[in-house]
Amino acid sequence: MADEDTASRRKLTALIAGAACVLGICLASNAQLPSESSRDLGFGFREVQREQVNPPGHWEGIAHYSYVYFGDTLLCRCTADLFFISPSGRYAIFHNEDSGILSGYRIENRQTIAITSKFVGLPRKVEWNEPDYSAIVHFHQDVAGYPKATPLRVNLGAK
Repeated sequence: MADEDTASRRKLTALIAGAACVLGICLASNAQLPSESSRDLGFGFREVQREQVNPPGHWEGIAHYSYVYFGDTLLCRCTADLFFISPSGRYAIFHNEDSGILSGYRIENRQTIAITSKFVGLPRKVEWNEPDYSAIVHFHQDVAGYPKATPLRVNLGAK
């Protein structure tokens, strides 16, 4: 009888352990599923926000990233508040968080260009002068560790 009790306990333990493993795998796989949302910015541009589960031991359990696309083309890892679309929708100027530079995008030729070669500041607003194919970028003045950025005139390129 003792052998039957031991065998029953082992089977029950194995069953519980197996169920826990299956449950653990299910929970782990659900935790790894990223969350994604999309917001239309107009003229074919959209901001996509994604969550990514960081590896164990990382200081932040879930990382949150924002990207801006034109159609299916990824333009930058940046937020919509650092992405400026011209009134006609033909141009965009943005700060790319990965490179730190200021970039521009022209819909007509679907070309991204580097406006600056290094970080010069975070754009605050853009004054567009599309008939002149230019814009003036104004920057936030409170970026720690960087001198105050002066407004930057940008040539958007002739049609």
